[in-house]
Amino acid sequence: MAVLSVHAYFLFQHFKGQKQNLNISKQKNEQHEGVCLLKKLLFIFILISLQEYDIFQCTMITLLNFGYIGYLLSIKQYMPKIEFFGLIWTEAPVMLVTFTSLVYCRDFSGYLTSDQQTDLGFGQIGIFILGLLGPLIQLGFKLSRDLQQCYQKNKQKPELL
Repeated sequence: MAVLSVHAYFLFQHFKGQKQNLNISKQKNEQHEGVCLLKKLLFIFILISLQEYDIFQCTMITLLNFGYIGYLLSIKQYMPKIEFFGLIWTEAPVMLVTFTSLVYCRDFSGYLTSDQQTDLGFGQIGIFILGLLGPLIQLGFKLSRDLQQCYQKNKQKPELL
C-alpha cells in the first residue's frame, strides 16, 4: 500500500505542475509521462487488490492496456513515429498475453488439456519476446539515423592536408 501511496503522490505532483507549460508538444510529452505513471499505479493496484478475482483481474489489465494504446493513438501526431511504433510494439503483446491468460483462470482451465496449456504458455513467451524486440528495433533505427547524420557531417567537411 505504501508503494501505491508514493505513486499517487508523485502523480499528483506531476499533474499539478503541468499548467505552466505553454508548448503543446512539450505539454503532450509531460502528459504522456503522467499517463504512464497512472497506468503503472493502476496496474499495481489491479494486481494487488484483485488477486482473488482472476477473471476480472485479467480483463481489467487488458482493458487498461487497451485504453493506453487508445491514448497513444490520440497523441501520435505529437511524438516521433519510431517512438510511437515502439510503444505500440511493446504494449500490444502485454495486452494480448493478459487476455489469453484468461484460459488459465479457474472457470476456463478445465476446457484445455495440460499439453494445450503448455503450448499456449510457450506461445505467450514468444509473444513477450516479440514485445522485447520492439525497443531493440527502435534502437536500431535510431542508431542507423545517427550514423547517417554523422556520415553526412563528415562528407560535408573539407579534408585538411
